[in-house]
Amino acid sequence: MGNKALTAGNHAIRFTVTGKSASSTGFMVVIDQLALTATSGGGSTCTATTLKAAAACKGRLIGTALEASHLGETAYINAAREFNYATPGNEMKWDTIEPSQNQFSYGLADQIVNFATSNGMKIKGHTLVWHSQLPSWVNNMTNATTLRAAMTNHITK
Repeated sequence: MGNKALTAGNHAIRFTVTGKSASSTGFMVVIDQLALTATSGGGSTCTATTLKAAAACKGRLIGTALEASHLGETAYINAAREFNYATPGNEMKWDTIEPSQNQFSYGLADQIVNFATSNGMKIKGHTLVWHSQLPSWVNNMTNATTLRAAMTNHITK
């Protein structure tokens, strides 16, 4: 916690860390009093007071992974709003979206999408098929053709 400064080339970032929010995938730092100054090759300077604004100054996206279980935490929400795009942490993985074959549940993913869109953020999707976090019914498949059909069904629904 406290005042920090980073400088790289013609970019300077000054900020104060005021807190953090823990999650199962790491933690999100809460930053207050951010100032970023960047000078482009053409000599124009852009000063911003949020990460989102700093990224916009440079025409860039800056993103984070979000978890629906933390969207009720003030520090987490405040930190998340510093970004202009979000990726769901686990809410779009197969075991969450389709826990039982052909029974889809988008509730947790919708929470992430709704939070992001209501805060002017873009959404970057997550892995549709991954080697872990598979529902048990997928792990029990032994036939490649059946598994391929299940994957196709999952991806296209």
